[in-house]
Amino acid sequence: VGVALTDQIDPDSGGLTVYPGSHVTVINAYRDRVANGQRIFDLDASPDRPLFFNGTYVALRPGDAVFVHCKTAHKVGTRRLPGNRFQLYWRLSHSDRERAVQDGSVLTDIFQGFDGLRRACAVRAD
Repeated sequence: VGVALTDQIDPDSGGLTVYPGSHVTVINAYRDRVANGQRIFDLDASPDRPLFFNGTYVALRPGDAVFVHCKTAHKVGTRRLPGNRFQLYWRLSHSDRERAVQDGSVLTDIFQGFDGLRRACAVRAD
């Protein structure tokens, strides 16, 4: 969850860009690495990491909130405007997340423990 503290309407403000649907590719890449006995966190530095193009800029005004799954590919843009960009972020985790990480189910169900978000995303996809 991110909350904008400064205006980020202009893409030159250095705000958030997301790659809708990329969570499927990312989660599959993680799953493949685990199956091969590799560490998932080494994926960022790996030459075989997935590459994404044509992201969607998220235009935000102060006080706007954005919910993005942590497995969705995202980046922060280069700020070309004067001043600073400020944003607060929180990572939401289900109380049962540690078990899901240990048994690997976090790699098969990205909405595990967040059924309301699962339903909201399914409705939006329709």
